[in-house]
Amino acid sequence: MLIYDGRCGFCKRSLGWARRLGTRFEAVPSDEVDPEPLGLTRRDFAEAAWWVDGEGATYGGYLAVSQVLQTSRWLPVRLAGRAIASRLLAPVADRAYRWVAANRGRFPSWLGDPG
Repeated sequence: MLIYDGRCGFCKRSLGWARRLGTRFEAVPSDEVDPEPLGLTRRDFAEAAWWVDGEGATYGGYLAVSQVLQTSRWLPVRLAGRAIASRLLAPVADRAYRWVAANRGRFPSWLGDPG
């Protein structure tokens, strides 16, 4: 399950992009989830998207993106998801995710508004 900022246009648009990449997952706006049973806080939800796996493990930020991509029915997308979390790409993916998350409200309306 992906927990995302349901008020964020860019976040909603990103869900659409993920669906077009053949991913299959449940997405729930963070306003509809109690963070405490997951060991998270509302602040955690405000700062990043979160993936919760079947055993209750949580992955935030770029690792949540990695997990989403790994649900794709298409092998190249699944491999990209694994690559994002690899030792080689993780530092870049983390930095890129944090920058996007911090600036998501500044993106042009055509990029953030899911229409």
